[in-house]
Amino acid sequence: MYDYINNSGVIIADTSDILSEIESEYKTAFNDQSLVTTPDTPQGALIVSETIARTSLIANNAKLANQINPEYAGGIFLDAIGMLTNLKRTEATRTTVTATITGQSGTIVLAGSQAKSGNNLFEVVNDTTIPVSGTIDTQFQSVELGAIPCPAGTLTQIETEVLGWETVTNAEAGILGKSTQSDLVFRRLRKETLANQGVAIPFAIKSNVRLVEGVNSLSFLENIASTTETIQGIEMNPHSIFLCIDGGSDEDIAFALYNSKTLGCDYNGDVDVTINPQDSDAPYTATFKRPNLVDIYINVTAKVTGTGTDPITTVKNAILDYANGVTEESGFTVGNNVSSFELSASLAAQTNYFITSVETSLDNITFDSSTKTIALDEKAQTFASYIEVTIL
Repeated sequence: MYDYINNSGVIIADTSDILSEIESEYKTAFNDQSLVTTPDTPQGALIVSETIARTSLIANNAKLANQINPEYAGGIFLDAIGMLTNLKRTEATRTTVTATITGQSGTIVLAGSQAKSGNNLFEVVNDTTIPVSGTIDTQFQSVELGAIPCPAGTLTQIETEVLGWETVTNAEAGILGKSTQSDLVFRRLRKETLANQGVAIPFAIKSNVRLVEGVNSLSFLENIASTTETIQGIEMNPHSIFLCIDGGSDEDIAFALYNSKTLGCDYNGDVDVTINPQDSDAPYTATFKRPNLVDIYINVTAKVTGTGTDPITTVKNAILDYANGVTEESGFTVGNNVSSFELSASLAAQTNYFITSVETSLDNITFDSSTKTIALDEKAQTFASYIEVTIL
């Protein structure tokens, strides 16, 4: 019998080999090596059916066995691997918005009562009693998890009928929630933070800062010389490190640096944050830099056939997903150059369109397919309004 599982793992045999093996089993079982096993015979049909079943089982075993491999694991299996370094996915949150409700004094609007902004439902967070003035501000949250939009003045439609509740409106836009990390994003985060339990070494410093809530990306340099040096365009103090960090609160980043940086190592940057650690008798100042944002304008030409969707919107959304790092690629991150070739490949993979050309520009005047250099203290950014799509 074919050895499907050995010390090398689960072996995916060719279907033809499995078919031959089962044919041999049937001939042995009937003690007839001349047994006809073509698919148009009863035994042949049974052999084909058994081949399909056995192939499916082997594929399933291989998929399950690969869940111990971080490169292929997904779902709860990937979550378990993440927990080996105390790493969890970012939990999904709801959009929250403060809205003003009006109505008859004494009316109680129960938690869970719903109103609508466009096609999105929002619900009252806490029981709210309308006072004598007839108006009160209360908190709403989106029914669905994720970045559910609620622009100012759009939460106006009451969905739950409450006697005495007359109107609702929001003067300010809601605070967008966020979706949980996909397997692709979580897998990439794990790779970037494997040294989060360490200190002093560059990988440990980067891992600890990268795990600060809200940090999206960073760049890192180290000057081990006893003199001021210019490294990759960054002037650095003697025996110092340089971090340019996108996202995260200043204070949280300062604590992460305090807990992971080498003793006596100097900093570089223009953001100074002073904190008061509980295990220190004196204030501590950490220094880093925030990236300068570089606008990227993009022209895309694509061939589309047989689609019922809006191809222009589809292409723009795919570009924004790439830029925001929600695809397999890291996208627009600190110090990461903008490649038209990589962007084109991502668009083709996401949309299944034939991408004829992708050209980028820094000034919205001169467009070409050259790679746009992003310095270690810069980060590229783009918006839907910066993207022009031509469909052939």
